[in-house]
Amino acid sequence: MDAAHPVKAWLERDGALLRLRLDRPKANLVDAEMIAALHAALTQYRRHVMLRGVLIGQPEIKLGVFAPAASALLPYRVSQPAAEDLLLTGRSVAAPEAAAMGLVQAVAEDPAGAALAWFDQHLQGKSAAALACALVAARGPMQHQVRERLRELERLYLDWLMRTHDANEGLSAFLEKRQPAWTHQ
Repeated sequence: MDAAHPVKAWLERDGALLRLRLDRPKANLVDAEMIAALHAALTQYRRHVMLRGVLIGQPEIKLGVFAPAASALLPYRVSQPAAEDLLLTGRSVAAPEAAAMGLVQAVAEDPAGAALAWFDQHLQGKSAAALACALVAARGPMQHQVRERLRELERLYLDWLMRTHDANEGLSAFLEKRQPAWTHQ
């Protein structure tokens, strides 16, 4: 897959299940381009499925920036201390630790096969319209708060962080495959 198409999307289970694969070198960073590609894929398949939310590893702090979407969403998925740990350190966690903190529901030898089996067992045969409404009902208050928080974080990211030397240095160093030279400014 090339950089112009960082998201591959396809339907499975007789069109009842939309699968998305992020496929862009350099850690699949969720930036504006990736968000646009996800939006395009979801728009393309809107008639088939309704999907709300996506989340992902957070190495951004190592580049001198932070992860706006994860900053808004992780505290809803894991505890506040666990969210801060992941966001401030940029560390990766092994599957058992991710499960223990609630970041993932289950660990499997074959994640794709396990996801399909879970879908077959729990969702196949249910009304997609009812499932979509149940998801909105369950996540309604959170979605409103996350949308507002994302607006705040976008302003923080663009109006403050991206004006700092370190944010620009970190991203440049990443692209140039070198260690950043932080000035802490």
